[in-house]
Formats: sequence, structure tokens, C-alpha cells
Amino acid sequence: MKTKILKYGAYPRHNQVVTAHADVTFLNEYVGYSECDKCDYNPDFDHLNVILRVGKVAFEAETVCRIDMMNKTYLPMMTERAKNLQGYVQDLMNKNLYVCLLYISVFMYLGWDSTPLREYRDDYIYRMNEKARREHEERERLKDEEKRIHNEAWNRRLTEGEESFANDDYIANEVFIGLCERAGINIHPRTKGTLKYYVTDVSRKRIKFLPRFDNSTPCLDGCFKLVEQLISYYDASKSSSNT
Repeated sequence: MKTKILKYGAYPRHNQVVTAHADVTFLNEYVGYSECDKCDYNPDFDHLNVILRVGKVAFEAETVCRIDMMNKTYLPMMTERAKNLQGYVQDLMNKNLYVCLLYISVFMYLGWDSTPLREYRDDYIYRMNEKARREHEERERLKDEEKRIHNEAWNRRLTEGEESFANDDYIANEVFIGLCERAGINIHPRTKGTLKYYVTDVSRKRIKFLPRFDNSTPCLDGCFKLVEQLISYYDASKSSSNT
């Protein structure tokens, strides 16, 4: 039967309660349904809008699959909710759960006092927003702390690599790249690719590398040029510090 109901509006009015007319099949005095989305493969999974009727006010309570509505416990549960809607909403508030705007509108249409619900809902939203803000700040703090620890560890590794390089010991390819970048030495993209994918270790005089896929030796001219530039940079730094 055609029934006037309260429901959430379609976008962009999805956060507003509107009135609409729907074809509702009532299963008893309190509970009915209107068809929503049909499943092309199995009617058990058709979506149904569950309609509750309290007095002269009907409203869309939730959306379920047909197979869920056929559960023998579902109809008694929803019937009890409609028969004792005030107690159900009060129980939500006692359990610190969300009270939707639709229930507030139902209370208003029924002439019940909706002020406690509005105050509770506003306070609930404020508390949830504050909780989300604190959690976001904590995530950002942990992210910054993790970044700080990572940077400190990386800088220690670069400092140790600088000492090893000065002693003509081998340093890992990523450390060599880091030292060049810290020294402000520009690395050609092709040379950086060679360093990342073929070179394993670098010293002042030697470079360890892996063969290319065809077993040929990668071109290391750019890598040796970087070694010379890094040595010149450290020599110049040492000279300026001594003067």
C-alpha cells in the first residue's frame, strides 16, 4: 500500500530527513518493507527497506537482504523496537551509541520531546570528532617520531660511511649515493640507475658490481667520476677547515 514515510533524502540531501511515498507491504501492525534493489542472481539477496510504523508515523529504519528478513528472530526484534521506540533510543544513549537524525524527526512527528536526543546527538558528534582529532594527532606524532628516528639512523649511517670512505673501505651503494647528495653533487639519472641496480659497494679506488642480464660489464665511468668528485669535495672541505 502507498504509505507516507520519513527517510533520508538522496544526495545531496543525504543528511536530511525528508517525506516520501513508498509501496509498503506490512507484515504486522508495526513492521513492513518496500523493495529497494533486486539481485539479478538470487531473490534472497534482494535489498529491502525496512519500514517501522509507530502510531501514525512510518519511517525507513534500515536496509536488509530478503534472506535476513526471513530469519525467524528478525520480525519479532523489529516489532519490539517499534512498540518501544522510546526505550530503544534511550538504550542507545545509555550504551553511548549513535542516535541518528531520523529518530529525532520521528520523535518530533509523534509529538514526543526530542530535545534530549538532539543534545545527546550533538554531544556525541562533538566527542567523536574530538576522538578522531586526537587519534589523528597521535598518528601524526608517531609518524613524525618514526621519521625522526629514521633520519637520525640514516645520518649516523652516512657519517659512518664517510669515515669508511675516507679510510678507503667499501661502503654500500645507497650510502655512497647519500653522501653524494649530502655533498650537493648532482648525479645523472643513468649513473644513479647503474649505482642502484648494478653497483653493490664503492671505495675510493674500487667499485664492486653485478654483471648485467647478458653477463656484460655495466659502464662505470659515471660512477668513477662521482668517486672523484666526492674525494675532491672532502679534500676541499678538509683544506678549508685547516685554514
